This record gives sequence, C-alpha cells and structure tokens, in this order.
Amino acid sequence: MHSQCGGALLIRPPLRRLDGDTLPPLGDYQVALVRRDGLGGAGEALAERVIEAFRDLRG
Repeated sequence: MHSQCGGALLIRPPLRRLDGDTLPPLGDYQVALVRRDGLGGAGEALAERVIEAFRDLRG
C-alpha cells in the first residue's frame, strides 16, 4: 500500500511493527489520522487496524 501527499511517498512496503526495545525513548507525540473521501474498503480496514494498534499502545 502506498500513500501519497503532494506527490511525496509516505508509506512503503514492507511494513513492520517495531518492538518497544528497538528504539530509544522518543517522548510524547500526537498523531493524527485524517480520513480522505473515496478511500474505499481496503483503506478503511487499514485505518481501523492503525487506530486499534495505537489504542493498544495507550493501554
């Protein structure tokens, strides 16, 4: 799956989940997931999985 914003490639396969001990502590961040019109079923399913993964991280 590729996502583009103004022609710049934002996501490249293969996607992988990083474990908490892979990176040093990064601090606190806010992440926004913006819904786009005409996303389609696959995009909606991916968005739900991303939201679910961030909810799991928050606890």
